[in-house]
Amino acid sequence: MNPILIDKLTECSLFKGISSSELIDLYKKYGFPLQKYFSDNVVALMGEKCTHLMILVKGSVKGEMIDDSGKLIKIEDIV
Repeated sequence: MNPILIDKLTECSLFKGISSSELIDLYKKYGFPLQKYFSDNVVALMGEKCTHLMILVKGSVKGEMIDDSGKLIKIEDIV
């Protein structure tokens, strides 16, 4: 397991109070699939069934949707 990833996860409020060694144990038990996305990648589409949790470790992502008139609306920027 990447020690930089463990450090990033311990900074995440979701894992507040969980030690690095506990995160490593969780990884060994369940695994954390890592996915790298590039600026033109689509991470998820509206209407798709949500089957897992995604945690942004590095970079940023923006939420957008198209309204009924076809106009693109920015929902949120996440860093």
